[in-house]
Amino acid sequence: MPLQAPEEFIQWIYNLFDLFLEKYLLYNSEKDTYNEMKKITLKSFTNIFGIEHLCRFLITLDYIFTTEFDSPIPKVKVKDYLNFNELFARLINNSNHFVDSSGRIVLFRGVNAVYKIFPYHPSLDGFDAKTSLVKEDFELLRSLGFNAVRLGVMWPGVEPKEGQYNGTYLQVMKTLVDEMNEYGIYSLIDFHQDVLSRKYCGEGVPNFYVKDDPLMPFAEPVTEGPIPKDSDGYPNLEDCLKTVFGKYYFSAASSKAFQNLYDNVGGFQDRFREYWSQVVTTFKDSNILGYEIINEPWAGDYFADPTILIPTEADKRNLMPMYKNIYADIRSIDQDHIIFYEQSTSDIIGKNGFDGPPGDYSKDRNQVFSYHIYCSTNKNGTPNNLLFCNMTDELIWEDVWLSLDKMDVTGALTEFGAMPDNTNSIENLDYILRKVDSKFQSALYWQYKYYKDITTQSNEAESFFFDDGSLQVEKAKALSRTYAQKVQGMPHGMFFNPLNSAFSFSWKLDTSITKPTVIFLNEKYYYPNGFNVRYNIQGCSYNQSETNYIEILVPSSTPNETLITITITAKN
Repeated sequence: MPLQAPEEFIQWIYNLFDLFLEKYLLYNSEKDTYNEMKKITLKSFTNIFGIEHLCRFLITLDYIFTTEFDSPIPKVKVKDYLNFNELFARLINNSNHFVDSSGRIVLFRGVNAVYKIFPYHPSLDGFDAKTSLVKEDFELLRSLGFNAVRLGVMWPGVEPKEGQYNGTYLQVMKTLVDEMNEYGIYSLIDFHQDVLSRKYCGEGVPNFYVKDDPLMPFAEPVTEGPIPKDSDGYPNLEDCLKTVFGKYYFSAASSKAFQNLYDNVGGFQDRFREYWSQVVTTFKDSNILGYEIINEPWAGDYFADPTILIPTEADKRNLMPMYKNIYADIRSIDQDHIIFYEQSTSDIIGKNGFDGPPGDYSKDRNQVFSYHIYCSTNKNGTPNNLLFCNMTDELIWEDVWLSLDKMDVTGALTEFGAMPDNTNSIENLDYILRKVDSKFQSALYWQYKYYKDITTQSNEAESFFFDDGSLQVEKAKALSRTYAQKVQGMPHGMFFNPLNSAFSFSWKLDTSITKPTVIFLNEKYYYPNGFNVRYNIQGCSYNQSETNYIEILVPSSTPNETLITITITAKN
């Protein structure tokens, strides 16, 4: 159904689009042709895609340009201009889920752990509230119900010098992965990048593969003139952090570098493929969750070709050809582990251009569409406007489900959050988690610790720990909600109320699976006086051999495909 928008909201959208055109797409146009070009561009965009896609595009920009597009949001109720067609009332109706070796459907909840600078891995010599990933962390993560970590295995760590690969670094990361697995924590190996390079106030690619172009001084046109450089020749970090890092994707230099990767200019993509070959060779025999090809890839060089910003175009023309190459490389080494892939960040809100995963899904179902959900926040990560934040999340969520239906693949929320321990943030986290609960989706919070993140303005906002080293209890509690971790059959519905700790879960029993359903429940945070479990089937019971985890035991006489419902409530 077309978007029905009040006039004041349409005008707000047009005003934002005007700002974007003025500063970025048309920044180098002659003044006497600027106004006419602006009118033509706006009219063309609206006619081709409609007000709905213009709205989505500008909400994406508002997320990226948090501090620049600060025109007030019109006070219009969400229901007045958004129609979600009851999309979120559907139950899970296909088998696109993670499964374990016994056939149980598995839900992953966890965190990201990405160390973006040298030595490119968390500290391993004892617990530290800002930098470590060691035994004490594994124990905490398990106690919070987390069974997955999206772990950055950084390209500069793998290849510190051009053509030379660091086996020591790879072994350190493999040991870390294997140690986490002993605690029931599975690693998603992530090629993590933000704006592609330290040369662009980010990280990801070894700097010797990113060539300076005197005609494109960084970060023009995002900044007026180039950012001053430090003694090592990189943009000064203090100056970098004056701008939200997402803006830097719109710089001419970064956009061109991404296009060079996609077009394999100078063998750039070949080197990326070799990085992945080294990584997969290292982890192919480890008990990992899988490999994520690239974090938050940008559309490409929209200065050379503005049509790359048209919804779906970057995915079709730039990303999927590269994904197919890397998919083939990974499968030539590892035929089993799951391959995760993302859409372009220019399509954060809107249709993606994928018709399916990189490989033939009829022959290889171990492919997952990875998506992220964020909204506009201030510099410490708190939602600027909770209503607008939830609306943005809802738009992303809608598009994710349309994409998953179109591609007929499994999805996973591999990043969300990055928020401090305050009321607005906790409410938004609950909003997102209720969504993923309703669809039995896996979800990984960004991120576990500060890890000297060079792209964040706030040391403690994203982390589970305050600067003084104490745990951010309210955030930890919000993320440590009751959920079904392993299911003896097909999930049918799951709901948790953090206000009274009430939990309900239904599933259709699969009697061919011999291992029981496992429920995580945080006894310290939600059930300090104990809990009650009720069943709709006589003879059901539970077994508990570990704090915070219970197994639901179903009588062997229960017929196949019986709908089983349990409720868990807190004792007074």
